[in-house]
Amino acid sequence: MIRTATCTQAPKPGKPLAGRLLAAAALTFVAGLAGLAVAHPAQAETLPAAGRGPLMAQASGRYPSDSDAPSRYDQRPERPPRGSYDTRRPPREPNYPGRPDRPWRPPGYGAPPIYGGPIVPPFVRPAPPPVFVDDDGFEAEPSPRRPRAVQPAKPPAKKAVKQPPAKKPPAKTPARATPPASPPAQVASDQFVTDEVLFEMSADAAAAEADAVAQRFNLTLLERRPIDLLGVTIIRARLPRGQTVPAMVRALTADQRVASAQPNHVFRLQQGDALREEKPAPIAAPTTAPPIAAPAADLASVQYALEVLRLKPAQAIARGKGVTVAVIDSAIDGTHPELAGSLSPHSRARQPSPHGTGIAGIIAAHARMLGAAPDVRILGIDAFIETNDGASGTSLDVVSGLDTAVKHGAAIANLSFAGPRDALMSRALRASSQRGLLLVAAAGNGGPKAAPVYPAAHPDVIAVTAVDVETRIYDKAATGPHVAAAAPGVDILVPTPGGGYQQSSGTSFAAAYVSGTAALLREAHAELTADALRTALTTTARDLGRKGRDDIFGAGLIDAAAALTLVAHPAGAADSRAAPTLTATP
Repeated sequence: MIRTATCTQAPKPGKPLAGRLLAAAALTFVAGLAGLAVAHPAQAETLPAAGRGPLMAQASGRYPSDSDAPSRYDQRPERPPRGSYDTRRPPREPNYPGRPDRPWRPPGYGAPPIYGGPIVPPFVRPAPPPVFVDDDGFEAEPSPRRPRAVQPAKPPAKKAVKQPPAKKPPAKTPARATPPASPPAQVASDQFVTDEVLFEMSADAAAAEADAVAQRFNLTLLERRPIDLLGVTIIRARLPRGQTVPAMVRALTADQRVASAQPNHVFRLQQGDALREEKPAPIAAPTTAPPIAAPAADLASVQYALEVLRLKPAQAIARGKGVTVAVIDSAIDGTHPELAGSLSPHSRARQPSPHGTGIAGIIAAHARMLGAAPDVRILGIDAFIETNDGASGTSLDVVSGLDTAVKHGAAIANLSFAGPRDALMSRALRASSQRGLLLVAAAGNGGPKAAPVYPAAHPDVIAVTAVDVETRIYDKAATGPHVAAAAPGVDILVPTPGGGYQQSSGTSFAAAYVSGTAALLREAHAELTADALRTALTTTARDLGRKGRDDIFGAGLIDAAAALTLVAHPAGAADSRAAPTLTATP
């Protein structure tokens, strides 16, 4: 008798249809197995074990590894009807003999298969959708709405077309003009004030136009300084943040209301080397300043420059009385005994500086030292301020100093500083030379390979290099075609603020000796022009180095006595050289 099993239980709510169908098929399959085992027991036993497979082997109650001995579990009792309580459940049986690792199987397990019965396909989980992996990032393929195709580089082409603004003429002048981007500056940033600019207005521009220009370029006006020497007013202004000096200079120059614009260049004193400082017993400064007939000899004996320049014979003819020498430098200590009574009342002085005091002492010392022109008047113009890296001044300070020198009747200007080429200063140098001011400058301490510096390289200036006691060139002296003459500048004794003395080296001190010698010539012949004084000094110089003029020593070593003799007796020049053409001041 074949029993059919039917599913009497209602499906659980919420269970998927596929699951319910699969469960029903499984129950039908199990019921068929049970019925076949009862109806055809011999058919299941006749199949060979090798061809039955695991499922058929289990249905027959045998495993490939089991023995052929009949098992007592093959003859099972008839199962009670479904739904009734089975009181005949046998107790838990032990493991199979010889197979301790195989547990006991519950009744009904291992029924023979049903041949020709319903075939239920196994449940196959659907394959996931394909994932496309990118080569570089292992990311999923983007959706079609965001294409991955790289667009051609059209923006750079458009930018290149829009770059030249010259094709679009401006319709209106903007209220505030921003200068265009600038190329690298032609000078280093430490050679001009990085946030300042100098400019002057045109002659026909009104005074209020400067404010309009400053407003247009967003400048902050700092100072308006009249320069009578040039007949202009120089305006110093601060740049807005983020703007460069070269760009602002170009923008101001393009404005028709502006006559000129330039950086406010930085110039530095040629201080050289300070060897040692000496402080002899101070000398009380006299209350008045009578001329000193003979200076003390205790320090003059160590001044080898007096011998090299032959200053003592020259001072027998002139001592610089009535001549004013402008020292455009740092502040001078007018209370030093060597300079007592020598400073002009028009001198501008702040905190005394060693450099300015030393330059003035070389020219006019008259106590324990002997200056080149002890009776000269010193016009101190402190255009340079001491800083941590040395004393420095600006273009506007130098131009203002030249204007002051001409205004107060100076005959000679000592310029012991150096810096870059400056258009405004060049105009002031030319104008002051045309007014009769003799310009003497230090050649520079940058070394023989350094580029020419200004104001020494200006054609209206006497550039002086330095030599030592044996007339050897100073190792840090600059060379070039602008060098005009040489003078002692190594181990030079100079006064210092506070009544002291020290030895220093540099082309600054050599220039001071030439300025003092020129003062002697000016006293002896006040009618000579600045060009005539220059000719007298260079023509009578003693040749050094290569024969004739050269770029190291210039015309040679200054000879004060020969210059005074040549000027006094031009027809009887001592060395048979042609006498210079001397021009009297009209």
